[in-house]
Amino acid sequence: ARNWRSNEVTGEFEGT
Repeated sequence: ARNWRSNEVTGEFEGT
């Protein structure tokens, strides 16, 4: 869970 959109599966984060 992050403060922005995150892909917990790949570990890649969307947003700044």
